[in-house]
Amino acid sequence: GIKIAIVGSYGKTSMKEMLKTVLSEKFSVLATPGNKNTPLGTSEFIDSLTGDEDIVIFEMGESHVGDIAELCEIIKPNKGIITGISEAHLETFGTLKNLENTIFELVDFMGNKSVYKNLDSEPIANRVESSDPLAYNKSGVHDWVVSDIESSLHGLKFVVNKGSKTIWVDSRLVGEHHVGPLVACIDIADKLGLSLAEIAEGVQHTKAFE
Repeated sequence: GIKIAIVGSYGKTSMKEMLKTVLSEKFSVLATPGNKNTPLGTSEFIDSLTGDEDIVIFEMGESHVGDIAELCEIIKPNKGIITGISEAHLETFGTLKNLENTIFELVDFMGNKSVYKNLDSEPIANRVESSDPLAYNKSGVHDWVVSDIESSLHGLKFVVNKGSKTIWVDSRLVGEHHVGPLVACIDIADKLGLSLAEIAEGVQHTKAFE
C-alpha cells in the first residue's frame, strides 16, 4: 500500500482525519488511532494491519531530535505532509531551530518524494520556496487555485480550480485555516486517481474531529 506520513507541531490529527475521509471514497484506508505516534505505538499499529490496505496514514510524534528520522526508518513513507511548526516541546528540544530541523527530518528522508508543506506556518514558509509546487496555503497548491471562500459557524465553502477541473467544496469544518489542508487533500486525491465527484463527496464528509 501507499504510506503517507504526517508531521508537525499542530494540525496532524485534523489532516489525518481529513485525508482518510476523502481517500476512503475510493480506497481501503487506515490511519494510526489516537495518539499512537511514537515508535512503540506505531509498531503496535503496524502489527494490526492485514496487508490488504490500499493506503495507510501515519501520524508522527516528536519530542526529541531524531524522532522523525527514526519513525521514517520504521515506516518508509511514500508521501509526506508537514502541517505546521510552533513552539511545542521546547523543554526537550531547547530551541525552535532544533524542533524545525527534527520536523524537516521527513524531507531529508524523503529526498525527491512528495512532501506537502504548509506555507501558512511562518517557520515553514521561512524554509520553503513559495514556488515549491507542494507548498500549500489557503490560496491553493500545485496549480489548484482557491476562490470564493465562505466561512461560517455552519461550515466552510470555496471553489478550487485546476485547468478544466473545478470542485465546489462544502465542508462541515469551521474556519479558513482549514482551506489549505483541504486543498492539499484534494491534490493528493486527484493524483491518486479519485474522480472530481468522489473528491467533492469525500470533502463534504469532513467535519470537526475529536
